[in-house]
Amino acid sequence: MLPQRNLLIRLAYLGTPFAGWQRQKELPSVQGLLEATIERITGEPSRVIGAGRTDRGVHALGQVCNVHTSARISALSLQRALNALLTPTVRVWQVEEVPPTFHARRDALGKAYLLVLWTDPLMNPFLLGRITHHPSACDWVRVRQALPHLLGEHDFRAFAKAGSTKGGTVRQIRRAELIGKPPVVAFLLWGNGFLQHMIRALAGTLLMIGQGRLDEESLRSLLTGADRSSAGPTLAADGLYLLAVHYTEEELSAAILASNPFSLSSIFPLVLP
Repeated sequence: MLPQRNLLIRLAYLGTPFAGWQRQKELPSVQGLLEATIERITGEPSRVIGAGRTDRGVHALGQVCNVHTSARISALSLQRALNALLTPTVRVWQVEEVPPTFHARRDALGKAYLLVLWTDPLMNPFLLGRITHHPSACDWVRVRQALPHLLGEHDFRAFAKAGSTKGGTVRQIRRAELIGKPPVVAFLLWGNGFLQHMIRALAGTLLMIGQGRLDEESLRSLLTGADRSSAGPTLAADGLYLLAVHYTEEELSAAILASNPFSLSSIFPLVLP
């Protein structure tokens, strides 16, 4: 038997056609599609290890996974073969050989996410499925002033989906920004990890602050492990994007995003940087 190789795969996908990243028996998933396509190329069963599980409808510009294979196909040839066979809603933009011990999930130091909102009362029909519609009036200055409270290490229990907190609820946020301008604004969050629904619940809570329904002191209280019912609503998944997964401190810079051929401006031209 040929020795096993370990290949890292970076990919982008439109989450709308999928029931999420994770393999499922009867529903389409990104992981399931990728495994079936790799098996078709290599002729051997494959198990793809993802850096994280995106929910139903969540998109990715920089998802990372790894797969062990004994196939001799080169990294570049595998990338080309995958893009030739995968549905057009999934694109592989990098394949590289990595050490045998590399694990896409366990070795990840953090992730960056973007949640994009359309704030105009009249929804743009050409952005359906790619942006979260939130037409309520909002004081964006108040929202921006509240963002620094998220920085650092906190207990995000109040922002996690019920029943998804088995591994603990303490996370560290390293960047929290509001970018763009109405009608398209976006929350950019970069941290060492995120709980299920955490970003969408954080955004829902920040919007309540912008609407005057919560104050900054309430947000500080929520970051001490409060109950989920105390925080704001979980926004729709349409506008949530996994931007990048980083494995070194150097990747915390914009370098890993700069190497991605799928820029934010290509998705939302003339609106986001």
